[in-house]
Amino acid sequence: MPHTTSPEETFAQIDRLTREARHSIDAILELRNLYPVAAIWFHSLDKGSLHYPRYEQILIEARTRLDYAGNVPMTRKLKTWLLSDIPHLLRKYRWQFLLSFVLFWGSAIFSFLGGLLYPELNPAFLGAEAYHHYLDQIRQGIKFQNFFIPTADMPLVSVLVFLNNFQVAILTAASGLLFGIGTFYILLKNGFMVGSLSALYFQSAHFIDFESQILQHGVIELTAIALAGGIGFMIGSVFYFPGRYGRLSLLRWRAADAGRLFLLVFLMLVMAGLIEGLITPLHLPMYLRGMVILGSLLIIATGGYLSFRRPRTD
Repeated sequence: MPHTTSPEETFAQIDRLTREARHSIDAILELRNLYPVAAIWFHSLDKGSLHYPRYEQILIEARTRLDYAGNVPMTRKLKTWLLSDIPHLLRKYRWQFLLSFVLFWGSAIFSFLGGLLYPELNPAFLGAEAYHHYLDQIRQGIKFQNFFIPTADMPLVSVLVFLNNFQVAILTAASGLLFGIGTFYILLKNGFMVGSLSALYFQSAHFIDFESQILQHGVIELTAIALAGGIGFMIGSVFYFPGRYGRLSLLRWRAADAGRLFLLVFLMLVMAGLIEGLITPLHLPMYLRGMVILGSLLIIATGGYLSFRRPRTD
């Protein structure tokens, strides 16, 4: 959202964006973000003010332009959302997403090292029941069992995996409403589980097999969960840094941004669910697993490059 120093500058900017929106999708997106700010100022304005008629006309023209923008072809909207809107939002909230990624992967590394150096901590990191289940498998020399799935059940597994991950992502993002504390807890818990499970298998003969299986879908899946955590911190930070507009107004604008970002999380989880249900159970040769992992990393790296290749003042 553009920052302005006065209502006059805001309405002048809306007037400019309304004209530019005839030819620019980016102007439409910027106008969509700025319009609620101006609307709040307008409704608090005295109707006897000399500026009232002009501001009212500017808002009417802007609303008309935004309504007309609904006729933009869907393919063009999707292209703009992916290549312009998402990169802009990732830059805009970069500190919240950085916090999420550091917390998730930091807790995973911490529990991995802790589980290796102090094995008695693993039940606390992983949960006692899960710990004993996997420990019994390792002691019996059994490979990781989660991906031995009958071929006929693989499509159903994809759906179930997606629904489970989607539930976790929604909970992670929505827990930002609990002052960000809920998001913090979920990221920490999941990071501990990932790291502790890796520590258990690191001490077995099946570590490479385990990690290559997990990472085929895990690169995209875990990145999506970390993005959901960033969305949660976007929302939670409103309670600590309300800014000039107040918590309620800022929360409403953040919710709109969160919705556009969560669509990305949704698509990533669909992709991860398809890989986990249809590809991971095939137990591909190691070199093919490596190609799937590298392909996933390339997708994530490309998204990061597109988001941060051009610094932008928000």
